[in-house]
Parts: sequence; structure tokens; C-alpha cells
Amino acid sequence: MLPFRHRRGLSAEDHAARYLKKQGWRLLGQRVRTATGSDIDILAVDGNALVFVEVRSRQAESLISAEASIRHKKQKSMRANVRFILRKRRVAILRPRIDVIAVDMEGDRIIMLRHHRAALPWDSPSRRDSNADVHNYSTYVRMETL
Repeated sequence: MLPFRHRRGLSAEDHAARYLKKQGWRLLGQRVRTATGSDIDILAVDGNALVFVEVRSRQAESLISAEASIRHKKQKSMRANVRFILRKRRVAILRPRIDVIAVDMEGDRIIMLRHHRAALPWDSPSRRDSNADVHNYSTYVRMETL
């Protein structure tokens, strides 16, 4: 049996994928492994954007938000994944974008989903971005509405 933390993460990713489908997005894959050694939680198309979605979950009473858990190393890994996929799939028609979906949970139950569009720049790994704020173009959704 998987540890609770891992099950929580998988559950959050599945809920995020269902949320994006309801928004009319076309999902290309979940848990996509790349040669960089990391994975892309959700790869999807939103209009003319190829979106790399990082899903983060936390218990509701956690001291650090799911958004704040995306440190410099993870941001760097996410940018490397974007570059890898762009080279591999040759998708020049689509504009790349990194979104973050943060999920608050109580036990196994999801209580809040926050979708941050264009949360991180994908092409500028400057020092200034290393502590980038993940709050651009946010949508908050109570799970009862899904």
C-alpha cells in the first residue's frame, strides 16, 4: 500500500485533471515522465497554450501553503521539463505555460482547489524568479462546486 502522502498527491492530481476537463481543456497526459528524471503532473492544451500543470497538495491545517512549497529546485526542474517537451514534440504552434493547481485537504477529502494560470515563467530562470510568487491569474474553487 502506498504511503498516505503519496495517495494524497495522486488523489489531488486526479481531481485537478477532472477540474481541467470540466473547464474544456484537452488532457495530453498525467504523470508524464521525462528524460530530465522528473515528471509533469498534467500536460494539457488550453486554447492555443500547451500547459504544464504542477499539482501541489497540503493538509488544510498545514503551516506552509501548497503554493509556497514550490522551491527554486522544483521551478528549475519544471522549466527543464518544458524545454524537453518543446524539443521532443515540436509544438511551436502552441504557446508554453506553467500553471499551478494547489489543493487543500482534510484527511482524504479535498476541500479547496486553487488554479494559478501562468504561475511561473517557463523561459527565464533568473535569480529574481527563484522565489517567484505563485499567484498570477488565480481561480479558487470550493470542491462542492465540482
